[in-house]
Amino acid sequence: MKKRWLILAFLLSALGTALFSAPAAYLYAWFAPAGLPVLPAGIDGTVSNGTVRAVAWQGRTVVRDVAWDWRPTDLFTLSAGWDLRFAGTATGESAVRVSLGGTPDVTDLRAVADVAAILEAAGYSGLPLRGRVVAEVERLRVSPAGLPESVTGNVQLLQLAWSVGSNPLVMGDFRADVSTDAEGRLVADITSADGSPVEATGEASLGPDGSYEAHVRVRARPDAPEQIRNLLGLIGRPDNDGFYHLRQRGRL
Repeated sequence: MKKRWLILAFLLSALGTALFSAPAAYLYAWFAPAGLPVLPAGIDGTVSNGTVRAVAWQGRTVVRDVAWDWRPTDLFTLSAGWDLRFAGTATGESAVRVSLGGTPDVTDLRAVADVAAILEAAGYSGLPLRGRVVAEVERLRVSPAGLPESVTGNVQLLQLAWSVGSNPLVMGDFRADVSTDAEGRLVADITSADGSPVEATGEASLGPDGSYEAHVRVRARPDAPEQIRNLLGLIGRPDNDGFYHLRQRGRL
């Protein structure tokens, strides 16, 4: 009986060693599903340690210089895990765990990005917005199609400014707390910091099918500069409470 267990342990060890020593590029070519919206380029190294030169989302490069290191301790939970580091449009780090069912979980994600870089990656490089985005995600589960299924965390937009001329108009700091509702939609509750010249409140959602919609209400605070009021006036007519309404919907 003991001999059988030794043989089984040896075979599993040999299989694991072969798998995690395999070239990452070959495994991706063999097993990656067709039609993924996320496409890596320049894969190098093995499953246990490697790098990706760039990652594109729907044809646009969003992340560069991704590196990973395998965490052997996750095998005790019947899953495979890696520590990730990345740069490019956003710079940060996270942990990734893949269970036996093949569903990836991202945990302890922290990323920092420049607003201008995000707008450029999304195809809106002409907008004169400046600021910094900080994302802190406790857990993110990704579907086989590459879309987020559930998430817990927050995204902060810090020192957002309308940068035209030599004196940018600072609109303030904003925050979106993200969670998953009973229908499986990702829901973001949007608020502004108390000291921000622009007051904002609203919500945004992303459905399992990739459809999204957002409704944000903004207005100038009483002590905001007159230039802020003029800028918000370009949106249209305010409601009876002085809020301007920003609405957007579409599909990823």
